[in-house]
Amino acid sequence: MKIKIIYILLLLLIVQIANAKINAEIDVKSIFDFNETMYFDYKISSNEDAQVKFIPHIECPNNIIASYEIKTLDLKANQVYEGKYTDLLIDEGYRRDRCVAYLSVIEPEKLRIEKKFILNTIYPVNINVKLCDDEKCEIRRNIFYSGDYVFIDSDTGNANVFLVYPDNDKEKIDLPKKIKLKQIGTYRLEFFTTANNYNIYNVNFGVINKKNNFKGILYASIGIIILIILFWLYKRKQ
Repeated sequence: MKIKIIYILLLLLIVQIANAKINAEIDVKSIFDFNETMYFDYKISSNEDAQVKFIPHIECPNNIIASYEIKTLDLKANQVYEGKYTDLLIDEGYRRDRCVAYLSVIEPEKLRIEKKFILNTIYPVNINVKLCDDEKCEIRRNIFYSGDYVFIDSDTGNANVFLVYPDNDKEKIDLPKKIKLKQIGTYRLEFFTTANNYNIYNVNFGVINKKNNFKGILYASIGIIILIILFWLYKRKQ
């Protein structure tokens, strides 16, 4: 009789486990940038008491990621467990990638929830951009006058460079480059990687109206007035 009771209890336990319905969800950022740690939040719940075995993890096909770990969780019926999975820090060794954050339930049932995100490895760079009057580049400046020429060069040869004009027209240029500045306003130089065309650096410079030579105009006006007076005095003597 006791053996039958034990069998019945085991059968009830198995049926209860088999009927356990696991619900899971994850929340992950759409983009992780340089110097950020990859992570995501997750929730697990069950309609019955259950022991849940699961794996929270991140997959990035072109980068090194942390090894996975099987976790065990004892859930009460309708209890919501909230957790956080943390992976590695994104440094200079990482490449831009499309990654997947997922939570895989192994027991008491098979379930996988996943979301995709972008691994952005455009880390800060400092490009030495030269903006000068001529090729000698003895004096650098970032403000020019309309009608002047600007000589542009930089120390990077592995980049696509675009010049954006004040009217938002955009032109691809090869450096070094000498350009006559006709438009007044802010110009922008944009540097993109040649391999995957990602923007890595921008620099602005401005163009303003030429200053009026007030002294020259004043002196010329005075000279003209003096000539008129002298001419008038000369005519009067005659």
